[in-house]
Parts: sequence; C-alpha cells; structure tokens
Amino acid sequence: MIKPQELLAKSPDNSQTTAKPWESLPGHTRQVLNAAKKIIAAVENSHGFQKHREGFDLFQQLALMGAIFHDLGKATNIFQGMLRRERDYWNKIHPVRHEILSALIIAYLDNPIKDWAQEVFNNNGRHFLWMVSWVAGGHHLKLHLDQPYLRKETDRLVRVQGTPREFIFWGSHPDVKEIVEMVACFASSKIKVPELQDVIIPLDEDDDLNAQNLTIMVEDYVDDSDQRSAQLSVEEKMALSLAKAVVIAADVAGSALTTEPTDPSGWIEAALQQTLSPEELDKVIKDKLGGISLRYFQKLVTESTAPVTLTIAGCGSGKTVAAYSWAKHRAVGKKLFFCYPTTGTASAGFEDYLLAQSTMERSLLHGRAQVDLERMLGTAEEDLWEENQRLESLKAWPQQVIACTVDTVLGIMQNQRLPLYSFPAIASGAFVFDEIHNYDAKLFGALLRFLKTFNEAPVLLMSASIPENRLKLLQETLGERLGDPITGDQELENLERYQLQWCQGPEDCWATVTQILQNRGKVLWVCNTVADAVAAYDHALSMDLPVSPVLYHSRFRYRDRVHLQEKAIKQFRQKGPALVVSTQVCEMSLDISADLMVTPLAPFPALIQRLGRLNRYPKENSPPCLSLVYDFSCPENRPYRRQELVLAKQALSALVDKPLSQGHLAAALEKVQVSEEIKTHSAWLDGVQDKVWQSNQRPLREGDASVTVILRQDLPEIQNELKNRGQKPNCHNVAAWTIPMYFYPQFMVSERLGGYPVAGEDIIEYDLVRGAKWRKQGWQII
Repeated sequence: MIKPQELLAKSPDNSQTTAKPWESLPGHTRQVLNAAKKIIAAVENSHGFQKHREGFDLFQQLALMGAIFHDLGKATNIFQGMLRRERDYWNKIHPVRHEILSALIIAYLDNPIKDWAQEVFNNNGRHFLWMVSWVAGGHHLKLHLDQPYLRKETDRLVRVQGTPREFIFWGSHPDVKEIVEMVACFASSKIKVPELQDVIIPLDEDDDLNAQNLTIMVEDYVDDSDQRSAQLSVEEKMALSLAKAVVIAADVAGSALTTEPTDPSGWIEAALQQTLSPEELDKVIKDKLGGISLRYFQKLVTESTAPVTLTIAGCGSGKTVAAYSWAKHRAVGKKLFFCYPTTGTASAGFEDYLLAQSTMERSLLHGRAQVDLERMLGTAEEDLWEENQRLESLKAWPQQVIACTVDTVLGIMQNQRLPLYSFPAIASGAFVFDEIHNYDAKLFGALLRFLKTFNEAPVLLMSASIPENRLKLLQETLGERLGDPITGDQELENLERYQLQWCQGPEDCWATVTQILQNRGKVLWVCNTVADAVAAYDHALSMDLPVSPVLYHSRFRYRDRVHLQEKAIKQFRQKGPALVVSTQVCEMSLDISADLMVTPLAPFPALIQRLGRLNRYPKENSPPCLSLVYDFSCPENRPYRRQELVLAKQALSALVDKPLSQGHLAAALEKVQVSEEIKTHSAWLDGVQDKVWQSNQRPLREGDASVTVILRQDLPEIQNELKNRGQKPNCHNVAAWTIPMYFYPQFMVSERLGGYPVAGEDIIEYDLVRGAKWRKQGWQII
C-alpha cells in the first residue's frame, strides 16, 4: 500500500473520513503515556516506594519508555492496511504480533531507533533496553515461547503462512519520529534523534547468508532474552513486573476511555482518588447491626492494628460485619476489595451489604458481571475476550468498595488479565479475603505471594477454620506483620449444632430423609459429582415424598442456575418441607439452614463448609441437627484425591455419634495432617518457567480442564435479545446462556459467540431439570 500521511493505532468508524486524534499512532501513544504517568503517581503513594527510591526510578523509566514504545510495531504497511480495512489486508493476520515487533525494534532489529536508544540509555545498565522491550512486548500478555498448546494462530509470535515474502516497517514516517522524540523528551536527552529509515523485514530465507528472516530474528531474540533475564537482580525483576502492569493498565485506559467527555488522564486521576471514608462505612455497619452492638470478637477485629489480621470464626458468627468495621479504621483512604471464593458468594455479599448503599461508589466485579462493549475491534489480531475484560476492569478504578471473586485480585500473581487491567485500583487497595479455608493449594500459594509482595496494604484474612500447616505458612511468610489469630465468640463457637452419623451408602439415608420431610423439615443432600446428584434427584422423584425436590448444580445455563438457586433458597425459607439435591456448588452459594444434611465422604475442609449449611442459626439449648455421612471412593482421583478422603475418614472416626460445635470441628481440622505442596511461584513476578521476560497467563486454581460453551439452539434468542438492547455480543452480555462443562477432547470448536465456543444439539444434550451432558456420555464425573 502507499504510505499514508497519518499512521493509525485504531481503526476509525466506517462513517469517519478522517481518524480522530486518539486513533492515530502518536495520539494513542500520548493517551497511554499520560495514563501511565497518572498510574505511576498512584502507585508511588501506595506501594512504599519512598523507602526504595532507586527501585522506583527504574520502575518509572521502564513504565514510561514501555508506554511510548508499546505500539510502535503497528507502523508497518500490512498493519496499516489492516487498520484501514483495505481490500488486500482486511481480515489478514500480521506476520508477527505488533507488540513483538515493537520489542524487536527496541532491542534487536538493526535500525536507527535501536542504535540511538542504546546511546541515549548507555548509563542505565546493559539490560535496560531489553527490559523496555519486555515491557512493551508483553502488554497483550502474548510475549512467550511458542508452545504446541497455542492453538490460535494469533497467539503465536510469528505467523508467515499466507503472508507476503516481506513487509516494511515505516521508520521514516514523521509519526514514528514524533514517537521517538517523546522518548528523547522523557529521557532528557541532548542526543539528537537521527534521520530514521524504513526497514524491510524478510519472512523467507534469503540468498544473502548475512540476512536474517523474521523467524530467525524472533528465535534469536527469545534466546537472548532467556540469557539476559536470568542475570537480573531481585529489584530489577520487581521493577520490570510493576512496569509491565502499569503499561498494560495504561493501554486499557488509553484505548477504552476515548468515549469519555473529559480528558482520560483527568478521569484516571479522579477515579484513583475515589477512596473510602469512615462515614461511608458507618451506614453499612449500622444497617446490618440494626441497633445491636458489636460482639466481643467483632470489636477485637475492629481494633486490630496488625498489618495483616486473621480471624477464625464459624459460619454465622458475624465475620462480614466485623470486616466492614475493621475497614472503617484500616481502609480509610484506600479502595476496599472484598474477595470471595466464588461468583455466587461475591454476588450475595454485594447484594446483602452494598447494593442499598447508593451514596457509596461500589461495584460487583467477576466474570459474569454485565458490561457493554463500547468500542469495536480494529483487526483480526485483537481478541474479543481480551477487549471485554479491558472494559470490565475499568469498573474497579473509580470504586470505593469492590465485591469480587478472589481471582480478581490474586490472579495478578499469574498474569491473569482482569487483575492486571485493574492494577491501579489494586495498588491503592485494602483487602478482605473471606473463607480462605476453601482455597486449594495453588490459590493459597498465590495468597502467600500476594501478601509478601503487597506488604504495605492492610489485609484481613477470614476463615471458619485453618489447618495447622497453613497457619504455620502464614506465620513464616508474614512474621511480625501477622497479628495473633482472633477467634469467634466462645458462646457461639461452643454451641452444639451438629451430630454426625456414619452410613455405608446413600440407600441407608432415605428413611431418615423421609422422616424429616414428613415432619415438615428441611433437607440438603450434597453430592460430590453431577452424576450422583442426578441419581439422588431421580430417586427422590420415584418416592412418595411430601415435597418436590430441587436439583442444583453448575452444569446449567447460568440464568437457569440462578433461577434454581432462587428456587432452592425460597423452598428453604418458606414454611413446610424442603429437599434440595446439590453438588459442591452449594457449599458457599446457598445461604440456607437445613434440619438434616446428607453428604458423601469428602475432604475434611469441604465437610466443614457443608456443615455450615446445617443448623446455621441455632438457638440456645436446642438439640443438634443430624448429618448423615456415607462412604465415597475416588478410583480416578476425581473429583478429590484418595489421600484427602483417607484423612477425612480418620478425622470423622473421632467425631461421629456425639454432639459437635464449630469449635470441635476447627480443633479437628488443626489436627489433620494435610499432605500438600504449597507453591508460591508467580508468572507475573518470576516469569513463565522462571523466565521473567515472558508475559503469559497461567492458571490460578487447581482443577480439571473445563470449557464454557453456548448452545447453538440458544443463538436466535441471544441475537434477538441483544438486537433489542442495541448491543453486539461479548463475553459478558451472553454470559447468561453459558454452561461450564468438563473438557471433552473430541469437541472441536468451529464457531464462537462472544468469545465462547458454540455447541450443537448433536454435541450437548440439555435438560431444563437435569442440566447438560455430552451426547452419548454418562453424567460427567464432575
């Protein structure tokens, strides 16, 4: 294509004849640079950099230079043709990801920009420009070794199939010189920017043995990055990680805030200054207490001055009120993140405590919270899922209180997009982590690393109980920063709420279930697998019971699951008998109190969590409620490891057939010798496979592979509903129709909607009552 007068960073609207200022490459770069400056100012004030000035200076330089250079790789003939939707380039894939090309231009590819930058930054250390290249090259979290599991062509570093033999980096364009002059300005350099030149980059082998093609250049860049990153100090690695987070967040703001009526940098400054005051939390606390005074343990939590406070108290003891009372003193001038283990508990916490507080800026933030997509994608290289998450993350920036899943915060440790996009708010945060006893080993390791990294942030940890090995790890990690554990009020902790009875199998439990229901009681039957839950539900239907059972598990459309959750809660709260058959999903998402609970053997922490749904609000001198526990085996170590069940059975042997309190359960859990490996490795801080130059997302939690799908038969309804709303499909506004399924290797993705794979009726069978399953498969193991 002919070199245009103006280089673009974003595709203009079809209706536009000229690009808007922020759609040009220099204009967008300036937006991102201004956003980075505002974020750096917020991070400086909240991350304790006053103590480490040298580390802050390096971090600031890396972030600013990375912000300026981040999109330089878009200045090619092919990418500009893609952005302008020219016929020869529309829906093409660029030979190399644009940010990877930015990295090559800065540190590896022979060109006048690299030569000039080496001279300008000669005194910044021999790895400085390479670190800038990793910051710029990692801002879409795609800077990593090419791996076989990278199925999407756009995720690979080099894509030469179907592209021309060569492409041109338009280094001589005035817009490129304008960007380089921004670098000169911030570097306070007196070295004049040289005459820049276009660079032809070959994709194929060349007859000239001295010429390198694109594939070889990228391979050599990767090898050099491996060697250089291994030589970085701990301080340099931290500065690099923080700079990456700043540029990622700044690019989100610079890209997504173009529809704001005010200057984006002004919006950022105002958003990050929106923090909590004691008066605003007063109303939350008073509304929940209803004139009742704080309990003794709630007062202890409130008055704690420890950097990290730990409270161990049973279900229904009032930990959440204590947390907001703690925040009234410890989260002033901060943004409060209230982190729950699941989307269900996050939504419930928001509804119960924050929804009515109209004078406070508050938000619910998790994967299925609704958000509108306001900006269309520019090229095939840009990811629809990523774009949705970028917009969703901005919801956190101006909030004073954010109710969220723990992934929204701890995910930063593993380069998860949403927390990295929310980094400016997280850097200004105070944190409540609820129900940490439900964290798997990987998630608990991420918590430990987060607490060690964000060591200036006030933190409250809450748990119904905690194994001795995990308490010891907290103490070793935090040292004097961790206060002595605060336990719940003894009168509540010592109330005898439960009595466990051992059964050989589920068939031994039905007589007791029938008796309780005939006495108009409430029964919760918790299963370890969907298959067992469906079997128990079908058995209940075959019996002459005084109530219709409700089946509740995760393999429903999300909107159907919400309806079933409401139906289950309603049945428990109205007068008369109730029977809910569920899986582990009820352990935290159902706020109910049963008169009888039936459960198979499960890991002991899970059993304690399930018992939190039994006799939840006991009255003094009332008899304990019965829980029937029957045997369960895991021949394939799914969904639990066999060793976990062995330990649970040993713990139960001393607890059956006697009245039990939450204190008894907590004491028993402390004695369980859990054999688990808690790893604190962080893809964000340590890199992938300890290669800190790489930027790639890694899993935050343990668990089997799963895939979230949309049914093809739902497409007409989805499209019609979105049309009526005037919306285009994205991963949030179609979330109501999504179904999480265990991963089925034979499922081939041929169609997507809003980023989700679409599955036809020939692939997935869906029943409004029993949920979803793969065709010709039994009910899945999990």
